[in-house]
Amino acid sequence: YMWRIEVKEKPGVFDALGQSVRKNILDLGLTAVQGVDVVQVYILEGDLQPGDVEMIGERLLADPVTQDYFCAKGSSPHYDHSNPHKQIVEIAYHPGVMDPVEESTMKGIRDLGIAAVSSVRTAKQYHLTGNISPADLQTIVDKVLANKLIQHLVQEDAPEHSATAGPVSAGVKVASVDLLEADESRLKELSAQGQLFLNGNEMKAVQDHFPVLMPAKIVVR
Repeated sequence: YMWRIEVKEKPGVFDALGQSVRKNILDLGLTAVQGVDVVQVYILEGDLQPGDVEMIGERLLADPVTQDYFCAKGSSPHYDHSNPHKQIVEIAYHPGVMDPVEESTMKGIRDLGIAAVSSVRTAKQYHLTGNISPADLQTIVDKVLANKLIQHLVQEDAPEHSATAGPVSAGVKVASVDLLEADESRLKELSAQGQLFLNGNEMKAVQDHFPVLMPAKIVVR
């Protein structure tokens, strides 16, 4: 089964991440965006009961003082189009790209005594308020919200597992690079060459993670 949990700030609570995103948008000269709200999305896979999902949302993922959470079966987003002045965009990582939040979330779920979760994927949903043209929205996605090398736009009402199914890119050149024997300098070089935008500690985390999953090569697009 797939379950979707969304976490967002309560009405009236300052959304620091949303404000930061809006500032980055304004820095592009796009002044039509009047506000940005950010929703953290978790996609859980496993033989979970509704009570398990509620416990994960209430006790692990949401701060009961400042945040609300919403749970639903399935993984596909369902956007509310009732406000014509609001655009909703959801960004997820490509398959194989590790978000550190996923690993820490899995550990937290197990610490709650719930062993049925087999995987956790994450995404972020951005609610943009203002009279935003399609061209400006595309610029915002490309320049601020998504790094197209490691992330993709999740389509509304996409097939199940939408948050784990990245786009098929025609003509992409795939190269295999030695990762496990790379020292700190080489890891930073690989990050720069692959435009991964990961620092040394993040690259080391990737290096430590992959021996469990695969042989000593990592695919870089």
